[in-house]
Amino acid sequence: MAIISENIKRVQERIYKSTKKVGRKFEDVTLVCVTKTRSIEEIEQVLEYGIFDLGENYVQEAQQKFIEIGNTARWHMIGFWGEPGPGGQSQNPALSGPTALAYDWPFAAK
Repeated sequence: MAIISENIKRVQERIYKSTKKVGRKFEDVTLVCVTKTRSIEEIEQVLEYGIFDLGENYVQEAQQKFIEIGNTARWHMIGFWGEPGPGGQSQNPALSGPTALAYDWPFAAK
């Protein structure tokens, strides 16, 4: 857990310095830890540290993680939406461009 907690502390310090510099409150920023390719054990360490906003950009990966982690975390869908076309971009203009938004996971327990 030492490496993960050190990384989180370092990111939080950078967020704190940045918010102070621009006159915003640190508390108004949400740190979303991306779980892409990370193990359940690593994700549990992040949760133990007190970070509950998790981001995933592969629904297939997120489904298994959600089964094991569940509603302990606030899940966010990140990345590009839609089927990739030439150059890896979505062919649907409404779905093109990066997103970083909360998503109501279809497999989430209500």
